[in-house]
Amino acid sequence: MHRSARAMVSALALLLVAAFAIVPGTARANMDRPTWAAGDFWVYAVGNASAQTTLSIHVTGTQSVLVNGTSYATYHTTTELSTRSGSFKVTYTADIWFSVETLAIVEIQASINITGLITITISGFPPQTIQWPLTTGATWRSSTVVTAQTAYPNGTKTYSYQALSTDFEVQPEASITVPKGTFATTPLKET
Repeated sequence: MHRSARAMVSALALLLVAAFAIVPGTARANMDRPTWAAGDFWVYAVGNASAQTTLSIHVTGTQSVLVNGTSYATYHTTTELSTRSGSFKVTYTADIWFSVETLAIVEIQASINITGLITITISGFPPQTIQWPLTTGATWRSSTVVTAQTAYPNGTKTYSYQALSTDFEVQPEASITVPKGTFATTPLKET
């Protein structure tokens, strides 16, 4: 594989992890974990008239996912990340599996076509933990080892591993206004 294609694959993997590190459906303070169902969806958009990024997440149902020999009950989602600048538009699609128990990401799988289909699968073992119910001021640390598997058109696979530790803090309730109305939310800060 050419160096520029490798750089693009690495950049895409990093973009996917960064873009999908968000947990949809922020809950109100001191509220139990929400449940999702097939048909639920979220759309996030940022930008202005000349450049805009949109992330949409659609729940398709529940599914068991096996990571390092451990099975996790998950919500299966289809996602689309679209970035537009002027007339140039790039769209990435991926399947993301969120833990039913914590709503943390269990696995991400995306395919891109760069002179042949390349499939990137990203998972964390164990998946990071989101502690429910969310209570304003609560903090915790969650650690995982992120595995990125890249499958190339010639059948070869490469793997990379990275330890990841995240500090979580439940922020005070805040109001957010979007085109569909004003909502009370409780942001979950990750550092």
